[in-house]
Amino acid sequence: MKLSKVVHSACAAALAFAVVVPGAAQAGTGCTWVTTDLPLPDGADVYGFHASSDGVWVASDNWGMQTVVWQGNQPRLWRFREQTIVMGVSATGTLAANTDVLSFRLSAAGVREVLQPLPGTTGRTWVTSINAAGDVAGSSGSTIVVWPAGSSTPRALPNPDNRRGGTVRGIDDEGRVIAQTMIGGGDYVGYLWDRDGNAVRLETLPGHNSVTAVSVRGGRVVGTSGPPSNFPGTAVEWGADGRIVRELGPLFPHPLEINTSGDVTGGAPDRPVVVVRANGEIEDVPGLLDVDHIAEDGGLIGYHWPGSGPLIPRRATCRA
Repeated sequence: MKLSKVVHSACAAALAFAVVVPGAAQAGTGCTWVTTDLPLPDGADVYGFHASSDGVWVASDNWGMQTVVWQGNQPRLWRFREQTIVMGVSATGTLAANTDVLSFRLSAAGVREVLQPLPGTTGRTWVTSINAAGDVAGSSGSTIVVWPAGSSTPRALPNPDNRRGGTVRGIDDEGRVIAQTMIGGGDYVGYLWDRDGNAVRLETLPGHNSVTAVSVRGGRVVGTSGPPSNFPGTAVEWGADGRIVRELGPLFPHPLEINTSGDVTGGAPDRPVVVVRANGEIEDVPGLLDVDHIAEDGGLIGYHWPGSGPLIPRRATCRA
């Protein structure tokens, strides 16, 4: 579970700065972490982040009348007409967001596109994730749907095992979607759909009966396989066929994100931020208290705490 984040206003005139710290990586990784603080405009409150898969665009996700969007390290303060929560940002800076009554895309140029409900359904729309191209995944009523880039009309995903509803957790740049459905007693079944709508069920480890899907990138899925009620669970990676390909032992309580190279980030007991590489090497990331995102180049977006005062949003880049 992510740390509780409380970020107070920071001075927009304060320039972002870089700090080079030696990596606390395992021998042989050759990694030096370079951290860069993200400046905050005056009056901005930031509690969490979403980022494009390349890490260029970053958006804060607190519920309210405004959000901060960074392109690189340059911030922009967006003000909304109603209470809004941002759920993701594309590779062109398009936001996917929800209000109390509707869901929408907002382009970097400020054009708002309301996402329509699935015809014949009842209940509201709710978006959860957007990929690089602008495809948005979420739900319309109790149906899991995708709004393709350039269209406000949703496409329903087939209902595996005749289960209704579910929580969409992500969509990758190839259009694969992950979601999970509660099956009772706090246990979950997880699914992965490909772009054509074909679904596979995410398997559990032997002796487990619950799955929490967390992140999908390039057909790689990470999350947890757990015993009844899925706690404490074991962090795992699944392939595009729904089969478990490896356990991610040091990540607890669960991994947060994976990139297409197979690098996974999250927290571990007494180790705030770690990266588990595809080859099994494990790196501690100094200079971050918590992490929200891993980019395709392995860069991280998270938080730093100087020992007093507010948490500071920060990028961390691994330099060989």
